[in-house]
Amino acid sequence: MTILFDAILEGYMTDEVIRMSDIPRRRSLNQNIRQNWEILKKNAYRRPEYVTKGSPHPFFNTIEDGVWSGQRCFIVGGGSSLTNFDFSQLNDELTIGINVAFTKFNPTILFSTDSRFYSWIVNGTLGEDVKQQFDDYRGWKVWLNVANYEYPDNIFRLDCGGETAFPSTIKEGLGHGNNSGYSALNLAVCLGANPIYLLGFDMRGANGLQKWWHKLYPCNQGEQIFQRMIKNFNNVADLIKKKGIQVINLNPDSALKCFDSGELNNIPKNPLPLIISYYTENTVYKDIAKRLKSSLDNFSLKYDIQQIANRGSWQNNTFYKAIFIREMMDKHPGRDLLWLDADAIVWRFPEIFRGLESDIAFYSYGWRGQKYLCSGTLYIKNNDKMKSLVSAWIEENQNWINTSKFEQKVLQELLQQEKWKSTISIFDLPEKYCYIEGLMFHGRPVIEHFQASRRYKNDLEGFRD
Repeated sequence: MTILFDAILEGYMTDEVIRMSDIPRRRSLNQNIRQNWEILKKNAYRRPEYVTKGSPHPFFNTIEDGVWSGQRCFIVGGGSSLTNFDFSQLNDELTIGINVAFTKFNPTILFSTDSRFYSWIVNGTLGEDVKQQFDDYRGWKVWLNVANYEYPDNIFRLDCGGETAFPSTIKEGLGHGNNSGYSALNLAVCLGANPIYLLGFDMRGANGLQKWWHKLYPCNQGEQIFQRMIKNFNNVADLIKKKGIQVINLNPDSALKCFDSGELNNIPKNPLPLIISYYTENTVYKDIAKRLKSSLDNFSLKYDIQQIANRGSWQNNTFYKAIFIREMMDKHPGRDLLWLDADAIVWRFPEIFRGLESDIAFYSYGWRGQKYLCSGTLYIKNNDKMKSLVSAWIEENQNWINTSKFEQKVLQELLQQEKWKSTISIFDLPEKYCYIEGLMFHGRPVIEHFQASRRYKNDLEGFRD
């Protein structure tokens, strides 16, 4: 058992975790194992990128196959059809941006197969502003390692399976297809995206030369290069269709004809709520909130997460939630909100909130015949009704300062009042959207809460359980 557990720890070591073989036998083996599992859970052991620093590991150790399952994805290429494109239309979408796409927007994944392109960035060939934008880019920088180039630790790498490979899992090695768009499509398929929309996949140039929506590249291979690219796409189009995945080329004038065509204007807009949260200054919550932000970046989920001053006690800090939500409603008018406790992690795309019509949504935990509102995951529609409710929540909280009553209990009792029952529509979230390890047991979580206040209650001055 100790050998087995040491092997498990190998990929998930933290400063707190020590190997079983290094612990004196003053305690039982089971006690040691329980202690380490608690430490691993605190550090989100399911995902190594939250435990390790840097990224010398390949991308498949950081993101899982199928993590975008059933979600639409946009792949942004370099074709000149995007010359005057409004890239803000891709806000709130899962995106894979190829090569210089990061200079126009913040794609979920920045992807390339070209080590030469990487050298152009870091050597300043594309300009110091592009180099700075690359350094500032927040998201996954992923390169298909076609030429066995020595990328630094902040670049995630994927193995290359040859030109025509098109596997179902990123571990097998993606095909390079003689262009980054082919590999990006393969990546989107592995991640489970469906449908997949192609932007800037023109596969044609002008006057015998390649043509892009930008003027950054220092060289041009000539328009003849597109024929080989098109051939590789043609060879996998039927394979993708057999998987039940729809690929739609959003340039009707593209020379790439093996996929369905469409127009961006015909795709319905269903924005997700803005995720909001706060953490208390000078506590471990700052690092915990970084973990939440990293998990949100996995899915290009927009957020406003702020640091606040310690308000003197754990309860006062939690009672500030209602005030913070009300402030965020005014700060982001017209944008629905999703509150997540700072110790949460988003493991899968929270699709249930896209286009949600209810005024408020939360999970209610059942215990001994009673239901208890859990406010760790709390959807708030930003309308006048909810502004009034949140204001009433703020006022009522003042009556329970320095008592044992929690803010979520106050909200629950408000919603049971006839005044609000008749006006506020409530959506009951499945438990996987407010999953607590050891308390809930059904299925894989979408949003998990680690209850950091319980774990750190002895370490946080002014806090109590």
